[in-house]
Amino acid sequence: MSIRQRLILLLAGVAALLSLLSWSMVSQLARQAASRTQDNVLAASATSIAETLRSEQGEVRLELPYSAFTMLGAISEDRVFYRVTAGEALLTGYADLPVPDRGDPGARVSFDTGRYLDFDIRMASVRRVVLAGDEAVPVVVTVAQTLNGVDAISGQLSRLAASLSLAFFVVAVGLSAVAVGTSLKPLND
Repeated sequence: MSIRQRLILLLAGVAALLSLLSWSMVSQLARQAASRTQDNVLAASATSIAETLRSEQGEVRLELPYSAFTMLGAISEDRVFYRVTAGEALLTGYADLPVPDRGDPGARVSFDTGRYLDFDIRMASVRRVVLAGDEAVPVVVTVAQTLNGVDAISGQLSRLAASLSLAFFVVAVGLSAVAVGTSLKPLND
């Protein structure tokens, strides 16, 4: 194998490594960004529901705001589940929907990922206390959404990153061949 071929092969290997590293980093960042966006929308939805809680004749009442669910539908066609409990009583929603652990005690919203009805879901819960008569009633609002939209967005961005990484690899190998040829030309003369 000639010096020219060895150098081109070496530089192609470096370009391949950089391309794979670039694709991996962009794919990871895309997944994190899509997940953060979903978390923000879930938190906004749960908070929107929690803000409508009120006390009426000594009982906790709730009127579900339509906007709490439309914001979730704006991202993708994922399924949405919710649950609102006041103390031990279910006010509305899916009784068997899991509730995220409290997590960080100082956090306003807690998040978790799990499975529900054979779907992978992301959940957000908001906890607050409503004064119902003379009693402080702990209320938990949980909103969950399937992960299809996050997977689709991150998959699409990952494919785009793969295309750009492949283009970078092809250009880098071409430029490497030209640079090696130019650098070794004085040795051939």
